[in-house]
Amino acid sequence: CQDDRVFTVFEGHVTQSGDIRVDKPGTTDPCIIIRPSDTAGQVDIKNGAGDTVLVIDDGDRNLYFFDKGDESISGDGTDLDIKSGNDIKLSPTTAVLVATDKPIRFGDSGENIQGDGTDITIASGNDIKLTPTTAVLVDTSKPIRFRDTALSINSPVDGQLDIVSDKYVRINSKNFTVTGSVTGSFISASGAITAKTFEVDDTISRTGDSDT
Repeated sequence: CQDDRVFTVFEGHVTQSGDIRVDKPGTTDPCIIIRPSDTAGQVDIKNGAGDTVLVIDDGDRNLYFFDKGDESISGDGTDLDIKSGNDIKLSPTTAVLVATDKPIRFGDSGENIQGDGTDITIASGNDIKLTPTTAVLVDTSKPIRFRDTALSINSPVDGQLDIVSDKYVRINSKNFTVTGSVTGSFISASGAITAKTFEVDDTISRTGDSDT
């Protein structure tokens, strides 16, 4: 910078019409440059290489990154807005921590994810859609429950799938085909049941066809 000045400020303020440069200790190599922009009311904060890192505009109180583009952080005294021209990437060393009773909302308060320190709740104003590239994987032996613990689907061991119900398991299909064996104490069907082996300990009731 031309006409460099050295400021030692204990109390008060610094007035400077050009750049304010913060050098590395014991050198004249700049590590931070505060430069007034050609745009009125705007100040650019640059690194030692002269690349803009932050932009402050006294007109909108936003804190901009890289340049005065679409990446900014702003606050209104209550809410904090983080804006991005593309993605917002979070790369913590350990985790992204949300206070236990605070939801993460999508769109409006109708769609949110919330935890209470034990359970996590996913709420939706309509459907919850899962679109994995490969599969939805459930940890071994952990059930998917419906209403309460009496209705569930789970895999207690590798190679086995259990459908548990305290009353009925109803499959509403025109045809029901099983490639292995069927064993039960009471089986009722109104359509066709096809199975390699069909065993009933108690009662079978049908109004359609049964192929065994």
